[in-house]
Amino acid sequence: MSLTSISVYILGEELTLSIKEEEKDEFKESLKEYNEIVEKIYEKYPNQSNLKILILAGLMISSELSSLKKEIKNLEENSNNYKILTNAIKDLENSINI
Repeated sequence: MSLTSISVYILGEELTLSIKEEEKDEFKESLKEYNEIVEKIYEKYPNQSNLKILILAGLMISSELSSLKKEIKNLEENSNNYKILTNAIKDLENSINI
């Protein structure tokens, strides 16, 4: 596990972070998406403090993550229900063919 340093800029502030080398590309993509959200909020609320903008961005991302987790859970449940239904249909077909 090799660590690498990366400098990031958010609302004009520079942060230097250490991340795993193998996670660098994924981190950069996440950072790009985060900055896009921050910039949209900043454009909509230019008079708010950077701290409030960053907090709002974090809350929006957290809300989206919660929604995606619920969606994944529903998909998993539907997948399980599909498997149960498919097995029941096969059992019914097998019992009819006897």
